[in-house]
Amino acid sequence: SELAELIHDCVHKNVFTLAALNESITKYRDRRQAGDRYKLVPVHNSVVKSTEQRQPVQNASLRMTGAQVKEFALCSLEILKPLMESRKSLPSWRSWQVMHVIVQLIDKKSMGVKDVEHLDMAIRAHAMLYKVAWPSRLRPKLHFLAHIPLEVLLCGPARHYWCFAFERKNMDVKRAIEASNYKDASGSAMETLSFRQAFAIKFAKKDTMLDEEDYPAI
Repeated sequence: SELAELIHDCVHKNVFTLAALNESITKYRDRRQAGDRYKLVPVHNSVVKSTEQRQPVQNASLRMTGAQVKEFALCSLEILKPLMESRKSLPSWRSWQVMHVIVQLIDKKSMGVKDVEHLDMAIRAHAMLYKVAWPSRLRPKLHFLAHIPLEVLLCGPARHYWCFAFERKNMDVKRAIEASNYKDASGSAMETLSFRQAFAIKFAKKDTMLDEEDYPAI
């Protein structure tokens, strides 16, 4: 991922250490997310592995779930800005700052025409900045980004049809099983999840269901 590439670049150019980054992530999580260990996790040290050309390995990743990567991406500027004070002009950092705008726009629950235009301009700007930062790492998914504005115009905001909801449901089941202490795991998990659904129905307003992210924590 580009975020993994950015971290690799910064660590190898001595902008910050992986330990300093993970400390910043932990402080942010404790301050903003009440220490929720599921939302943000430390970056795995495999992200700093390099090829012989001192480039990130081909499958460089953060070793997080998709939802954790999205969460990290959304709050990445707040976490990284204090660490980037001395290298604000680093090409990989400039590219990521525009990608952060793209992630924020794609994450919106509703989008107007102006939002779509802004998204399209951000994607075009990012394509140019990424080529400067990583000329040897261009991938098809960078081209796929260019299709998202049209998809939003045709189908609405991406959050209405992306896969995060399914992945989040899998995480809910995992948490419910962990909460059962593995005693009658399936029955206990079904009971816990049923109570959460009942809570959502009871407190729904104007016949509109709560988003699952607003359900009570397990």
